[in-house]
Amino acid sequence: MKRRLYNFCQDNFKVIKSGKIAYKALAKQLFNEYNFGKLDAGKLHFNEQDIEQLVKTIKSQTDGLHLFRDTFTEMKNRINVAKLNINEKQNSISINKEYVLLNSLKSININQQQCPIVSMRSLGVNVAIDEIKSIEHSHLIMVENLIIMAYLTKLDLPHELDNALWLYRGDIKDENNTGAAYDVFRQYKQKIELICFSDLDPQGIIIALGSGADLWLTVNDPHSKSLPKGIDNDFYKQDKACKSLSRRNDLPKSCQRAFDNMCVTKKTIKQEHMVSEQFELGCFSLISAKV
Repeated sequence: MKRRLYNFCQDNFKVIKSGKIAYKALAKQLFNEYNFGKLDAGKLHFNEQDIEQLVKTIKSQTDGLHLFRDTFTEMKNRINVAKLNINEKQNSISINKEYVLLNSLKSININQQQCPIVSMRSLGVNVAIDEIKSIEHSHLIMVENLIIMAYLTKLDLPHELDNALWLYRGDIKDENNTGAAYDVFRQYKQKIELICFSDLDPQGIIIALGSGADLWLTVNDPHSKSLPKGIDNDFYKQDKACKSLSRRNDLPKSCQRAFDNMCVTKKTIKQEHMVSEQFELGCFSLISAKV
């Protein structure tokens, strides 16, 4: 979380534990990126549970910063901290927040340099965020699940993505926190076409909507392939995401169509199945419908 949004949260939620605020830029960012509150009639409504979850999320993203007790401070690289402090971990950035995982079908083109990828199956390369000055790719694609980074060549992709750069978003575990990847991803908004590639499930739609991407990479036709036999309970386990999507009246057409289909079939398609079953993938707009 950036300083401006952090201070916005302190100003609005430190004293008032429930209520509503105008759905303007920072409130919209909070809703989309942190799934905070409920949108209703142009206002963002929130309660004590929303605030508690926000405090917990920020604490995990900032190595312990408490929203209502601590002033926002920029964390530093451990090597830089060690120059000034005997405790090299004090207010330092965890290693996993300093680097992002990148991969490509052909080569990784950053800082006007072309870095060939290894010929064997690989998750890609970890690159220091502060070293990335420019990206020379047609698209930047954020990936939900780590294993997919090693199977890019097995995806049935549109040809226009042949020169895309793939970025692993991290996950909800503290050691693989998503904040760093999101910061890099959004930095290239309006410079490169941004794409989010997530599971075809309710939470996957939430991820796509909150990513800041222009397009959602997903299955063209969910009914085109048969999934392995077995009980699929994933849809029922994502009740919170379903409720959040059901309350929104501004879902992009692609997301609304996908969610409506899931509500009928109660079926989800994970990225791993998109690889194993060779589902044809396509890009769909994430422009919100008018409220």
